[in-house]
Formats: sequence, structure tokens, C-alpha cells
Amino acid sequence: MHGRGWPKSEGIMLKTLLLSVGDRTLNSILHGNSHRPPSLSRGVFLYLRRQSLNEIHRKYHAVADLFPLMQGNEYDSLKADIAANGLREPICLHPNGSILDGRNRHRACIETETPPRFRTWDSKGSLVGFVVSMNLRRRHLNETQRAMIAAKIANMPLGANQYTMGAHICAPITQPEAAKTMNIGVRNVQHAKQILEHGTPELREAVEQGKIGVVPAAKAATELSEEKQNEFTNLAVSGMTGTQARRELVKRQREEQWRKIESTPHALDENNWPKSITLYTGDFAQVAQALEPESISLIVTDPPYGADNTHLYELLAREAARLLRPGGSLLAMAGQLTLPAIYNLMQPYLAYHWTIAYLTLGGQSPQIWPRKVNTFWKPVLWFTKGEYTGDWQGDVVKSDNNDKRFHGWGQSESGIGRLVSKFPSPGIVLDPFVGGGTVGIVCHRLRRPFIGIDVDAEAIETTRRRILTEVVSARS
Repeated sequence: MHGRGWPKSEGIMLKTLLLSVGDRTLNSILHGNSHRPPSLSRGVFLYLRRQSLNEIHRKYHAVADLFPLMQGNEYDSLKADIAANGLREPICLHPNGSILDGRNRHRACIETETPPRFRTWDSKGSLVGFVVSMNLRRRHLNETQRAMIAAKIANMPLGANQYTMGAHICAPITQPEAAKTMNIGVRNVQHAKQILEHGTPELREAVEQGKIGVVPAAKAATELSEEKQNEFTNLAVSGMTGTQARRELVKRQREEQWRKIESTPHALDENNWPKSITLYTGDFAQVAQALEPESISLIVTDPPYGADNTHLYELLAREAARLLRPGGSLLAMAGQLTLPAIYNLMQPYLAYHWTIAYLTLGGQSPQIWPRKVNTFWKPVLWFTKGEYTGDWQGDVVKSDNNDKRFHGWGQSESGIGRLVSKFPSPGIVLDPFVGGGTVGIVCHRLRRPFIGIDVDAEAIETTRRRILTEVVSARS
């Protein structure tokens, strides 16, 4: 016998049977749809029926399952070809009888009632290498699908039963090795690993089918509940990109939160507004003129990044020099690419003190393509008005996942909270690019007076609602 399938002389036997009973009758027998014809002995007939059951229940090898099964038009075309022309390329079996290569052809043979043909892997070389080579030669897989396959290769358990996994998986396959095998970046493999470990089955399947990009899917897997992951998946496969689906989900979450708060009696009553917090809508340079000189103890902000926005840092430093108390600090986040220009723009107005490393944990690592760098930290530029006379400070701040629920550039409450807490001196904290209001929320919790400014009226309204939500929640 040949594994759990046909005898090695299957070709001769099939030709003999075809001459004896005809193609249509043979197919019917193989799929259990025919009684024994007089020209077949009972033994041969039972053997054929037994083979048909074996084929329906034949197992797929674990390595074959690295690759997603065909679906849709691609699979329909394969079935139509096999129905019209028969199976041209034999299905490859592992010595234990499971399918190594040809799961889709095997499915198509069963569904089109076409007799399958088999060959056995010769056990030469790498089992994974063989399956990957055979599939990449035929399949048109996008980068996301290749990343998921690479993550599975790198996650294969060591010491697995050799009958199940194959004797040739005897050493760990690292993520860089898996990435090289699938011709993708290591970072994409890491994103795919997060999806495999934290994603719902629905999300994993959509990514494996190439319907959602690996980066937005990884963020969804690590940041969203299972219910929200499935909602995200439905949005992403309905015509949106992964990024668009995530933004829509964030918008829905925010609106749901607003509705919940607004349903509370007097929730948005301005009488609930904390007197220690003031918000302004308008251009920072203009609004700043209405603020008292040397009235601010600390400025914490995250301005827009990029070469088109470096001038904002000069504006920020100039106004900070007027608004900060002597010895006060400005903490401004920045992108690494424009750091040299930003330092030069700010130093004429304030004294450069240090650069704090704000660690963006939780698998977040923007790819800086012009420099070929994956960065896991964000610079916080620390400038002072005159000499700093405060306490000693560590130059690393750890953050949880960035919080994009309220703004596309939002930072986590945990990271901003640690940053503000480093400078506990009394006095007003200012954020001239308030965004989603995280600095304001942190200051309210720390009982620090706060002023927030933003040119975007929607950002100010988001911050206002968010702070009112915090006040009402604290009282309930």
C-alpha cells in the first residue's frame, strides 16, 4: 500500500478499471454514489469504496497548513480545470499518509468526483523548505499572507512528534530566517506573531486570506477586545482598508462613550466643569498673547511631526520663553528625522537640558524608511528657561500602547502621566497642541491646573467632553 491511499500500481489499476466499468461509473464508486457493477468483484468494489472514505477523511500535514486554503474565484478556477482536464500534478503525501502539498487539488478532486493521484515525498532536505518552495512556485501571495506564514514557521514547536510534524523539523527556525524564507521584513513577522497570539479566529483568517494588512491587524489584535476585533474585521473586509476600519472603530467607540455619558442626568452641565482647567480654540501664537508672561510652570506637548512642521518648534520655543516661569521646563515630543533642525530652531530661545527617551512599548515600532530603522522610542526634548533647579530625573519614560481613541496622534495616559509626574512643582501646565486631551486628563487626575490650546475646534470639543466624562465618572 502507498501510505493510506492508492497502491503504488495505481496507474495500471485505474486504467484497467476504466476499461472495465467506464469513467463515469468509476467516479461514482469512488464517491459512494453507485452499487457494485457486475464486472467488478466484491473485493475490488469494497476496496474502492474504502479508498473513497479514506480520501474524504485524509488529514493535512501540519506543515501544509502553514499556507491558507484557496477561496473564491481562485479555487473555482482550479476546480473547473480539474473537472475538465483531470488532475495533472499528483498530490504529494508525507510517508505517514497525510497531505504535504496539494490540499486544494485534493479538495477539488473530491468535489468534482475526479480520481486523485499521489506521490510520496522523498524525505530529502527540509520538510518546511519543500512545502514553501512548492507553494511559492504556484501561489500568488501578498506580503501580509507571507508574513503570517513566516510567523507560523517561526512558531513551530520543538520536540514535536515526528510522525505528526516530520523528522526534518529538529531545530528552531528564527524570525529572521523565516522572514528571509518568505522574502519579507522581520518586523512584519513580529506583527504577524502578535496576530497569531492575540487575534480572534475571524481576524486571523481575514489576514491569512490577505484581506487586512498585517500592521493594522496587529494593532487591533493587541489593543482591542475580542468583540471589537470582530467588529474591526467586518469593517475591514467590507471594502475599507485596515487603517480606515480602525479609524471608523475608534470613532464609533468615542461616540458610544459620549452617548453613555450624555445619558447621565446633567452630565454635560457646565457647572460640572473643573475651575482648574481652561481650554482655548485658536492658533497657539495668537492665544498665547492673552496669557500672562511667566505664568506657566511646565509645558508638555506633542506637536505635528515632519519637515513641513518644524517651524512650529521655533514658535513653541519663542512663546515658551515668554510664558515659562524662571527655571520652568518645556517637554516637546518630536520625530527623529528632523531632530537636528529642531534643536537649532529652539536653542536661540531656551536652554537645551536633555533628551528623554519615551519608550513606545506594546509592539509599536514605526519604520523610518529613509533611514532603514525600526524605532521603539520617541524623543522628548527637554528645554528650560534659565537654570533647572528641580530634582534629579531619569531619562527614560515607559508608555503603554498609544491611545488613538480620541486623536490620531494620541499618546497613552500612562506615559504622559509618568512624564508630567516627573515635574511636580505647583503651577499651571500648558499643552498648546492639545489633540485628544490626554495631558489635560492627566493634570485633572494629578490636581494640577491646566491650559489646553488647539487650532482644531473638534479637538477642543473632544477634550472638553473627555474631561467632563472623567469628572462625572469620578463622582458616580
